[in-house]
Amino acid sequence: MDVLLQSTAVLRHFGARVVRCDVDEGTLEARLPTGARLTLSAVEEAAGSRVTLQTAGADWHGVARTLASELVQGASG
Repeated sequence: MDVLLQSTAVLRHFGARVVRCDVDEGTLEARLPTGARLTLSAVEEAAGSRVTLQTAGADWHGVARTLASELVQGASG
């Protein structure tokens, strides 16, 4: 799933550590530099992928918001 690969690249760019990525399930889990946990799930649909992002803990650098923005730009570009 391209969205998982793109998410992994963006998260690593911001210093996050990807701890689990399951392409078959369409899920990813990462630890943000602040220690917060970010989970992503992606489901393929006719019009593209539907992505859900959740964070547990502080995301002071706005990594989740930036990731969401990057995924939207990647989908439209």
